[in-house]
Amino acid sequence: MRVATWIAAAGLTAGCYNYSPLTQPTPEPGASVSVTLTDPSRPEGAMDSLRARFPYVLVLAFEPEGVVPDQRGYRARTAGRDDLSIAAEFVRHVSNASPTTAEEHLLASAFAAVRALEAEEAAG
Repeated sequence: MRVATWIAAAGLTAGCYNYSPLTQPTPEPGASVSVTLTDPSRPEGAMDSLRARFPYVLVLAFEPEGVVPDQRGYRARTAGRDDLSIAAEFVRHVSNASPTTAEEHLLASAFAAVRALEAEEAAG
């Protein structure tokens, strides 16, 4: 996992965070750490991996290099789209990678099950 942009030790002062760049690879014992990952996709288990090395990770942010966030509102991004395409977009948003074929099948099965249940309930 590539940790870039910055790693900072955070001290809590009067309810505000005071960020100070680390001058060594290991923060002082008990120091809180803020991490920004710039990987092209979200590494699975990133927080667990970081906490193994830095037990006091306070903030974990994802800012992939070269990715421009969509500035449109939720309604504009979902207008005219079906449930499966919206769910697939959510997977892309949180992982910065398209869902696998297995994940797409799982999502489609979940939506089909919900529709069947709703139809049953509507029928009485």
